Amino acid sequence: MQNNVIEDVCNAVDKAGVNILLQLPCDRIAPLLFELNKRFSSIPLTREEEGVGIAAGVVLAGAKPLMLVQSSGFGNMVNAVMSLTRIYQLPLPIIISHRGIYKENIAAQVPMGKHLPAILDAIEVPHKPYSSSADLSNLLFELENVFKDNIIKCFLFSPRLFEDLPKPTVEEQMKSISRNLLKRTGVVEEKVIIEGINNPKSRIEMLSELKGYLKNKAVLCNMGYPSRELFSIFDQSSNFYMLGSLGLVSSIGLGVALFSKKEVVVLDGDGSLLMNPNALLSIGALQPSNLTIICLDNGTYGSTGDQPTLTATGVQLDQLARACGILKIMVTDSAQNLSGLIGPGPNFIRLVVKPGNAKVGTINLTALEIKNRFQDWLHG
Repeated sequence: MQNNVIEDVCNAVDKAGVNILLQLPCDRIAPLLFELNKRFSSIPLTREEEGVGIAAGVVLAGAKPLMLVQSSGFGNMVNAVMSLTRIYQLPLPIIISHRGIYKENIAAQVPMGKHLPAILDAIEVPHKPYSSSADLSNLLFELENVFKDNIIKCFLFSPRLFEDLPKPTVEEQMKSISRNLLKRTGVVEEKVIIEGINNPKSRIEMLSELKGYLKNKAVLCNMGYPSRELFSIFDQSSNFYMLGSLGLVSSIGLGVALFSKKEVVVLDGDGSLLMNPNALLSIGALQPSNLTIICLDNGTYGSTGDQPTLTATGVQLDQLARACGILKIMVTDSAQNLSGLIGPGPNFIRLVVKPGNAKVGTINLTALEIKNRFQDWLHG
């Protein structure tokens, strides 16, 4: 009977049209994760919040993601789910290993597991418990409705469902992960260009230099003043402006790049990347050849009052990107020299700019308008 449980879940995921799994481990659902990994492409996440960003990009590109996390990890996702997935009306099904409620021997799992349903009610995320094979009869219908209605929904899987199944071996799991990562398409040769930083410009001046390069490309821009400045000087339907979720724009760009043939350019910032360096790890692992990350590094959190970031103390984000496996690197204070690097990627370009924000207005588009016109362009 237990093997039928896994088969039922896998069949529902397949028939719902899921293209990619975004997952973090949990030993209570290890047999399910192992079987899903054998059947579907998957990304092993390094942080739950990162998965919300990648899932958003996957949806923008027209594909269907499924996240798998444990209940304690859902707390790491709450702000991203609310300020990204919810406001842009993106579908996101989440299978949660509901720890802390059934034969739990780890005390730290109990508080979140116990209160998870109430937390989901409080943030108005629909959820449903699954504790027996009979409960799975409607899983396909529920998954299909998530994508049809553009909603977030959590499927709370009790460890009871899988408690009698043998756990996969370490060797079996390593083979499963390696198989998925071998699908990466990016280049492997290294190219590093470090130019002298002599005369940094303001961010809006740098964005003006970039306009010719950004034209007719999928451009995803960091939240706050970077998006406001880009909107004020070079708005185009292929621009996706972040309105919240600081730190996730490179993750979203990765999701778009994985399921689109368009050239994808991310305009990130030093403060944003420092909040989610996990994005660089996933990009380095998956090597999307159509993705370029441009980090506008001004050494401050510009949108919150120019408080210094760690790059102001000497942290080199280009070196971090290289350590994460991104092998095509450029550091410069001029956007006019990018032709020496741009090509099959992934690319990481650190553009050094001066601190400070231009006096520009806000973006007079709603989140839904931003999403719809970006998707129309991407699929046009």
